[in-house]
Amino acid sequence: MSWLVRIVLQEGEQGSVGEQLVSYLWDAGTTGVAEVPDETDGSIQIIAGFSDEVAARRAAVLNATSTVEPFIQSNWRGPPSTIIKVDQSTQVTIDAGHSFGHGQHPTTKLVLDQLPSMVKPGSSVLDVGTGSGVLAIVAAKLGAARVLGLDINPDAILAAHRNASANRVQIEIADTPLSLLPAERFDLVVANMLVVNLRSLAHLIQQRVELQLVVSGCLADQGAEVLEMFAPLQEIKRVECDGWVCLVFE
Repeated sequence: MSWLVRIVLQEGEQGSVGEQLVSYLWDAGTTGVAEVPDETDGSIQIIAGFSDEVAARRAAVLNATSTVEPFIQSNWRGPPSTIIKVDQSTQVTIDAGHSFGHGQHPTTKLVLDQLPSMVKPGSSVLDVGTGSGVLAIVAAKLGAARVLGLDINPDAILAAHRNASANRVQIEIADTPLSLLPAERFDLVVANMLVVNLRSLAHLIQQRVELQLVVSGCLADQGAEVLEMFAPLQEIKRVECDGWVCLVFE
């Protein structure tokens, strides 16, 4: 049986506190983390999956709002399917399932705003840490000829396949670690992930960039660190939302 840890963060507890909490959950052995915003009060619910109850209850000690429950399909209270309008002619429907990527988090929105001007017809796109597949699916909708989404979370792989089918796009989804992917460069590489995960992957991501790279998932005050990670690529654009920053390199 699998177990879910749920933690509610109010607006004042988000940002760096939220990133530290998610980093701790990964260190504690979570099999996947979703961040679900509540637009009614501005809070965010962090939902982490664990393969055993002991690990889940150890992780839950970190925060007073934590709750632990067995994962049963009928009690899953993740985000509902979301319709995401990218531009006047492009929209997708996303069901995040048990993975990160409902399309409403600021880090995802920042990338979605960049894609219409960056994805060229016939181009190739790599989405590292694809989650529900939202960014990969949008890239395909915008005319990319080849789109590959990578994720090591089995729930994410299932959600991405399901969403690709629902949106009638042809994309490749794989659980292959980036280090084991056959040598290949992509016109556009997208990496929407926390800095704690980005640190170990930055050099591998950079090796895949043919033209441009979009990095999101980092706090505004972590921008300088991200710039160092991807040198000598040059920052050509920076946009921020709710304390998060998205960087475009080439």
